Amino acid sequence: MKDKARLIYKTSNTCFPEYLPVYFYGLPNQKMLVLYTRERQNDLVRKSLEWVVAAHLEFRYDYQSNVILDHENQSYDFEEFKEYIDQMQQRTKPLQTYGTFRDWAEAEQFYNSNASQMLHNPGFTAKTMSPLTHGIWTKGQHGQQVKV
Repeated sequence: MKDKARLIYKTSNTCFPEYLPVYFYGLPNQKMLVLYTRERQNDLVRKSLEWVVAAHLEFRYDYQSNVILDHENQSYDFEEFKEYIDQMQQRTKPLQTYGTFRDWAEAEQFYNSNASQMLHNPGFTAKTMSPLTHGIWTKGQHGQQVKV
């Protein structure tokens, strides 16, 4: 059976400059992924939200021992990690983006239905409603939005 991502921490009090909340997940391959929404400028007038799946560049997660490690292999207990996350700017590398959402409620609904796929399958193409044209859109082969 395939191991699942573990939710390490969900917070609405981070130094991320994006919309909240932010989810931190530990993976069996010792990576830590961060899921968050951010605002995207569609054109000069319209903005939307999108989900970002990013690799955390300062921490990793030992799935077997349930321990958070930094890049120097120093372990952090969960309270130390939470304090650090809530007070310091985070270094992440975006890996994939998903969706075009009008508001947080629409983005949250997408997260609730697709979080596992977003974490485990980077090539995942989810159908989403585009608020810009009210049509069904999906990610194309090269990452562009394609109408279905």
